[in-house]
Amino acid sequence: MKTEEKLKAVTDDIRNKLPRLMKLEKGCLIDVEYTGMWEIVSCEFIHNEAVYSVINEFSETIEIRKADILKIIGKEPTILDCLEWIKLVQPKSSWSSYAIIMDGRLVDTFAEKTICKVDLSKPYIKDQSEELVNFLYGLL
Repeated sequence: MKTEEKLKAVTDDIRNKLPRLMKLEKGCLIDVEYTGMWEIVSCEFIHNEAVYSVINEFSETIEIRKADILKIIGKEPTILDCLEWIKLVQPKSSWSSYAIIMDGRLVDTFAEKTICKVDLSKPYIKDQSEELVNFLYGLL
């Protein structure tokens, strides 16, 4: 399986297990009917109707008033979301406990073993190494 497919599977599972990543708020990715993927940059209520300002990858900005034309994709999971997700998916009988050390290593603290390097300058999982994606995919 390709790294992109593994990343999509892990990202989808993280979004499923951490519902806060699916809230329609700033940073949430949405698919607007017939126009592709947009990111919510702000939301305000006008006459009890939500108005979302969204931007796409070409820096085009529009306002959307009807929530029924949106498909929620969710926020991009971060490394911290990843640690929270690991806690949820690892077996209760597991003795493993994971942490990210200041030098950028993801470690199994119980086994005192380095799993892989994490680029601390890149907060999103999608920007991390193939090694990390493979490790996370192995937890599914």
